[in-house]
Amino acid sequence: MQLGTIIKGKFPTYDSRGTATHYALVFRVESDVGRLARIFAVVGTSQRVSRDGHTPTEFVLDQRDAAFVESGLEKATKFDFNGLKFVVEDWMDAKVVGKITGRALTRRMVQAYAAHVTPQRPR
Repeated sequence: MQLGTIIKGKFPTYDSRGTATHYALVFRVESDVGRLARIFAVVGTSQRVSRDGHTPTEFVLDQRDAAFVESGLEKATKFDFNGLKFVVEDWMDAKVVGKITGRALTRRMVQAYAAHVTPQRPR
């Protein structure tokens, strides 16, 4: 798996009481020589998705994107980098369903991640 891969699997719920089947977006892959890669993903939701009204930490992918079909998503989906993130593990039964392609989409995804890791200055 690599940056921008879309996976579907049984991921932890926000309340940590179990799992639910969701799409997730791979946003970081760490690998060391001789060790298995650690794959980090952020859970997506198709609830309250707005391409025009999203926060800077949300990456939205919808049918207006040329690469929507290649993503493997069924509906418009947002991935909030301030939301649920995790390391992908075998028990999650994650399957690759698609990939983010194209410079514009990759740039939007990286900008959302950067907004999450960059401290906001007080106004």
